[in-house]
Amino acid sequence: MLQFHSRDNKVSERSLEFNVLNEMIECTKRYFRKAYIVGYTTRQEAHHGLDVSINIPGYMLSAYQFKAPTSCKSRAVSYCTSYTFTIGNRCWVCSNPYLRHRGQARQQIINLLSSLGLRESCINQHTLLYVVSLAIETYLGANVYYAFPLVYDYYELEQRIPGITNYTVTIRVRDFPISTILDCKSHRVEITLLSPISNIVDVVVYSKPTKIPSDKIRLAAEVVEKDLKDLKRRPRTAIHIKPEDLLDMLTREFIHKAEEEDVGKDLMERAESLAKALVGVSFSYRGLTIAVEEERT
Repeated sequence: MLQFHSRDNKVSERSLEFNVLNEMIECTKRYFRKAYIVGYTTRQEAHHGLDVSINIPGYMLSAYQFKAPTSCKSRAVSYCTSYTFTIGNRCWVCSNPYLRHRGQARQQIINLLSSLGLRESCINQHTLLYVVSLAIETYLGANVYYAFPLVYDYYELEQRIPGITNYTVTIRVRDFPISTILDCKSHRVEITLLSPISNIVDVVVYSKPTKIPSDKIRLAAEVVEKDLKDLKRRPRTAIHIKPEDLLDMLTREFIHKAEEEDVGKDLMERAESLAKALVGVSFSYRGLTIAVEEERT
């Protein structure tokens, strides 16, 4: 007998990723027959936080980091109504397997963070993803999203197929509060399905409750259409940013958004220090700059 929401039946993040992308690429191919998916290697994801991108010949259309719900709450017997996800819980300095075996490089980054008065947790997957999304959007004209499928177990997956993109919430990484970057903490993202018929959702980010504006939230089925419409024809080439240019770009972004959100004095003071720390981190094992480029396999 199938037990609803049993622990053994919890859907894997990879399963969600495959099923959502299958529908997204089908939609994209209605407009670009040669559209394809780029799956980043474990090494690449460890450095820049991306799971996949959807590309068309010569261009990146959009890129994604998928998250599986860690738990869900039900108001009915047959489906969940509220889903919980976690972002920023993976300390990059602590958990990066490629950095862990390079003791000297790891210690240099720890010393850099310490000299700037920052904890190791300030550099995590969410932080890196934010920086890379800023670079990709600035230089390639492609948006970078979190994808949150509202599917907790395989029972729900069966109910959502086909049409899982109508139950996958996408939020641009740069539309998350800048406090989620500056406070150096992990954050809980709660998505409530207000109406299973019209797929209206409410998104709140914790620890300090912050509601994501509704105009920043899109379903995966909608975001494909939007990105195709807004496609900026910038060639997909390597991004090599000089350290001083990266520092300037990050500092302006962090301070501008911190002022907009009125984050408070402590976080405002951390903005410039964190920007300096991020310039000193290797995102691509190529040196002290970001390099996001196509790798031939």
